[in-house]
Amino acid sequence: MSIKTIHTFYENEPVSDRDRAEMLSFRFISEIDRLMERDDMSKKELAALLGTSASYITQLFKGDKLLNMEILARIELVFKVQFGIEARRIQARPVQSLPAEKKQKTAPRPYTPAATSKPLLAREDAPAKSKSARKK
Repeated sequence: MSIKTIHTFYENEPVSDRDRAEMLSFRFISEIDRLMERDDMSKKELAALLGTSASYITQLFKGDKLLNMEILARIELVFKVQFGIEARRIQARPVQSLPAEKKQKTAPRPYTPAATSKPLLAREDAPAKSKSARKK
């Protein structure tokens, strides 16, 4: 995604969940880039410290891959920082939802990482559905 594309999101076009996730990832990447410059660190050095490949770091910086919480946690350790979280109202006009024909017609399934077949969070305390509830 280009910077020009980011600026058009708040103008006329509906914004997808993926686009918003990319914008969020870019905000973290921008801060990580600043930390790398501060410590005079290359992407290859960062990859080694994170225990990942240099190509993966390049993909993150190009926007081909999205940051995940595990990598962010490792980055905090590498740079001895803690990322802050703050929710602020945006001044741009509200984000439009996707057109009705593109909306999911069924409830979304829980996210499952590609590397495993288990959901990230298992709710052991959630009540099991009865057979009659599953048939509906």
